Amino acid sequence: YHRVLIRAGLMPIALELESQAITRAIIRGTAEHTAIIVDVGATKTSFIIYGGSSLIFTKTIAVGGRDFEKSIAAGLGVSPEEARALKIETGLSRDDRGGKVYEALVPAVASLASELQQQLWFYRDHSPRHLPAAGDIREVVLCGGDANLIGLEKYLATTIKKPTVTGDPFTNLNLPSNATPPMPRSESLQYATAVGLGLR
Repeated sequence: YHRVLIRAGLMPIALELESQAITRAIIRGTAEHTAIIVDVGATKTSFIIYGGSSLIFTKTIAVGGRDFEKSIAAGLGVSPEEARALKIETGLSRDDRGGKVYEALVPAVASLASELQQQLWFYRDHSPRHLPAAGDIREVVLCGGDANLIGLEKYLATTIKKPTVTGDPFTNLNLPSNATPPMPRSESLQYATAVGLGLR
């Protein structure tokens, strides 16, 4: 990357991992507890464990919002466009459309929850020896465009038995109390990386 940037006539000032930028945006500067950020994008989901003021572990899997849409399309026999609309409008609601969208989504969301549980177990088994000061993971923080899936926060909290919240990429912007964020929180979730880079 450095070589390509130099050949393009640019002068690189800093290179960093996407997970560093996301953490800078999502984790409140004063937070001292350990958390796992789940960045749910269109084609992938990243798990970022942060504690002791630093990144501890990251992992990315190829499960994301498009997989949710494929599950809905296959389960309900609808077009990709209709599946996307149902994902946004209905999500994991058991009440809407007789629970059919929920039933179609559960296998894909369950695989994401299962991977999240694996990361929690991995951390629990390794952190006491390598990071005794970091402590246990106290919460799950969601970000990414598909973190807006209706019911995802509740589903994960119930499945993994950990407090689960939707992050706020503007938490470290230090906006005046009367200032209005530049976009709705739900929309800002997909820009956590960009906000984190800007904060640098």
